[in-house]
Amino acid sequence: MPGFTLIELLVVLTVVMIIAVGGGLYLYQLNRSKDLEATVEIIKATLRDAQQRAINQVDGNYWGVKFENLSGRDRYQLFSSDDANLTSITVAGVRYLKSSLGFFSPSDDNSSIILFSKITGNLVSASCPSTSANSEISVGTAGGAESANLKVYCNGTIE
Repeated sequence: MPGFTLIELLVVLTVVMIIAVGGGLYLYQLNRSKDLEATVEIIKATLRDAQQRAINQVDGNYWGVKFENLSGRDRYQLFSSDDANLTSITVAGVRYLKSSLGFFSPSDDNSSIILFSKITGNLVSASCPSTSANSEISVGTAGGAESANLKVYCNGTIE
């Protein structure tokens, strides 16, 4: 009676297991990569929202985004302020990064603020109006396998 031997079945099962593990790892890495891309796009949208609110002078305020590298989950906040010195801040929204992502810049337990000026939407920074000056935010996966940088230039360009 024809059939398969135990060795042949074990070989086939081993090959199937190797393919399944390889496919699972590939899908896991692809998911982390897509999470990073989606997060960067959401942060860019938040920066553009703050910039448009500043240009339109919503509530007559400056608008900006504060990035915080916390010991727990990193977050960023959309906020407004009466003046460029940020003497009083009103938070309009808070978003947390997924636990698999984090800010590389700002560095640990620090924060970074990107503030836009009224009417022009330009970056409010001590290094401006230099054309090469920018504020940079780095987001990456845990362990630093992948990262992406966001830059906001003095003229308000976000890339």
